[in-house]
Amino acid sequence: MKLTLFAFSLLLSGMAVAGQVEDAFKANDKLFNSLLGTDQTQVEKAAQELATLIEKDKTPQLKGLKDGLKSLKAISKANTKEKNLELYQGVAPSFVTLRRTGKVENYEVYYCPMIKKYWVQNQKNTPAVRNVFAQYMLECGELSK
Repeated sequence: MKLTLFAFSLLLSGMAVAGQVEDAFKANDKLFNSLLGTDQTQVEKAAQELATLIEKDKTPQLKGLKDGLKSLKAISKANTKEKNLELYQGVAPSFVTLRRTGKVENYEVYYCPMIKKYWVQNQKNTPAVRNVFAQYMLECGELSK
């Protein structure tokens, strides 16, 4: 009986961690898509939501995202779009690393050889390449292996 309860608690714990990782990717996707637009108020709001989620999280899987908190908190509607994109580069590599260490449904890593940058994008919601870092060549990039 004890073994069954222990196994069940491990299963529930694993599901909770997976849910937290997925929530972080969804929040990052919201920020990613707002950065593709022009409304810096939405960019700031999405960055704050992601920062709050990362700060509150206690799972070891999301620990690497904490390195990007300073950058996320500096994203502001008062900044230029270019400055906010520069700040986003402080957290984007952590999502790439997190995605590469485990499967997250619908999210894939992309790479642009022209600017030598990686990002994570929801392939189901946005099947076409959207190079957030070089929007003047929006479709420049490829699925990374």
